[in-house]
Amino acid sequence: MCFQRKIVICNSKTEKEYIGKIYENKYGTLFKIVSYTNYQNVDCLDITHNIILKNVGVGNLVKGHIISPLDKSLYNVGYIGIGKYRQKR
Repeated sequence: MCFQRKIVICNSKTEKEYIGKIYENKYGTLFKIVSYTNYQNVDCLDITHNIILKNVGVGNLVKGHIISPLDKSLYNVGYIGIGKYRQKR
């Protein structure tokens, strides 16, 4: 009997390669990865505003799609903010 082995090459990065990396979003805000659970669940520090965002996906972080609640995203003047109030839909 002859068994064939399949070689699986995995290009995924490990936790050590992600922690400490700094990414920038489209508003110029810098984010640093603080803790890494898996690819879809990391906690990152918003260096510009000094707040921590939880449960962020690495793919969105790398592409710059993460928006800090304190970014001036409404006509470059207003921001969403942090607190008990919600944005209107």
